[in-house]
Amino acid sequence: MKDLLKFSVFIFLYFSTANSQEVKSISYASQGEKIVLRSDGTFQYTQRAHLLHFSAEGNWQIRQDTILVLDSRPQQSKMLVFPEFKKRMGKKKRFVVRGIDDNHSLHYHLYLITKSNDTIEYKNQFDSSVIEADVQAFYFYNTNGVRSPTYDLNQSRLNYFEVILNANRVFENEYWKYHEDYLVPITRLGEIAKYILPRIDD
Repeated sequence: MKDLLKFSVFIFLYFSTANSQEVKSISYASQGEKIVLRSDGTFQYTQRAHLLHFSAEGNWQIRQDTILVLDSRPQQSKMLVFPEFKKRMGKKKRFVVRGIDDNHSLHYHLYLITKSNDTIEYKNQFDSSVIEADVQAFYFYNTNGVRSPTYDLNQSRLNYFEVILNANRVFENEYWKYHEDYLVPITRLGEIAKYILPRIDD
């Protein structure tokens, strides 16, 4: 509660100095990754790493004591899955993967979680993959290093999956840790980062 009170007072004092027509902002950044929180409740996120470049905009809010919640705008899905049963597939399973923007075929890495909780990797795949394994869940990485959500197979009979992947960085009710003068982000792999984004003066 102490952290929340400090943050609320800071936000109030900082943003109250602006004109009614002016939108002020606070920035946090480190090593090519930056997020700008604006006084109107919106944010801008950018990340540059080697040949990769991500950018996103959306809305932010503070919950509880130390949680910064981010949602992309317009909201997009990270992954859409359309499962079917096709008799001709037999015991095999087929994954047909497309991009969300243009419905074109994608390069991707497929990870299967078996019923014995082993993980099978199918790297450097393109367009579609046919496998024969006892699978309970799966997920993908695209070539930008963005991890999809895990999709659980509730019906083992399903064997044909049309998958639509979003290659962009999507914030979907994403929780970052707030500690007064810095943030602990969630990485594009969906994990809590082992680094911080300190507040900077633009």
